[in-house]
Amino acid sequence: MAISSTLKGMHNLKTIHTQKKESQSNYLKLYILDKERTRLRSEQIRLNLRLEIINSRLKEIEEFNKFVVANENPQTESQKPEPENKDGDNQWKTMEIDY
Repeated sequence: MAISSTLKGMHNLKTIHTQKKESQSNYLKLYILDKERTRLRSEQIRLNLRLEIINSRLKEIEEFNKFVVANENPQTESQKPEPENKDGDNQWKTMEIDY
């Protein structure tokens, strides 16, 4: 009686069976890597949006600090800009509207 490993084609069957398992595991790895790539891309988008918000807020704070520093150092009378209307009139222009 012949041993199963000596039968013709038995070795090929084992190889084919092993290749199927490896290819299935490769598909599983590809699936997992694709999901991870998708997750990382979405996380990168969220982080970029958050970074934009943080940078805009920092700019607002810097502008406010510049404004406060400029107002804390009062200018002398000679450094202050002259008002446009020296006679004290209202600086707003008015116009009449006919209905």
